[in-house]
Amino acid sequence: MKLSTRIFSAILFFAIGIIIIICAPAEQTLGQWVKLVYFHGALIWSTILVFSLSGILGIIFLVTNKLFIFNWAKKSELIAVILLAINLALSSVTMKIIWNAVLFTEPRFKYNVLILLFSSLILSFTYLIDVDKLSAVMYSIIAGLYWSMIILVGRAFHPASAISSSSNLTIKLSFFLSALFFFTAIVLLTLPLPTSGNKLWQ
Repeated sequence: MKLSTRIFSAILFFAIGIIIIICAPAEQTLGQWVKLVYFHGALIWSTILVFSLSGILGIIFLVTNKLFIFNWAKKSELIAVILLAINLALSSVTMKIIWNAVLFTEPRFKYNVLILLFSSLILSFTYLIDVDKLSAVMYSIIAGLYWSMIILVGRAFHPASAISSSSNLTIKLSFFLSALFFFTAIVLLTLPLPTSGNKLWQ
């Protein structure tokens, strides 16, 4: 797939995700503000999945030693770090609008900040020092840390998801589809650029 086609496809998928959110129904508690939660939630889950993709590709690289796999993992990690930074900013805006306060003491917010700092450090190391296998291991560790947060870290202030706790199937389906289109768009952007002679990209 040509780069221009890939970028166009990514924009199209992302736009479809936005349209789904705009057309999605309001929620009883949050009203139309739930659409901000749709966007934030879909983007954060896309971020988690891209971190996971980078970790999985890191493991595959350690087994296969194929450079294009490492390049894919490296690019995925870069995009995941950028997305996480955007998500933290968006999370602050969402908290301010819905809760009328930015709660920096919220455990998951603090954990996300730590992951952002750690992953940024590892990514900088990757670009400055050519140690591919160590970098691949670290990508996998970061993915593991993120899933550990999801499973183990509780909420102090963050309420249960208004989407997952909703009995409205349309609300849940709208969120799932928007997240799916966002993730697909992001994956298209993580793919390494084609290289001549590499049959994988032909």
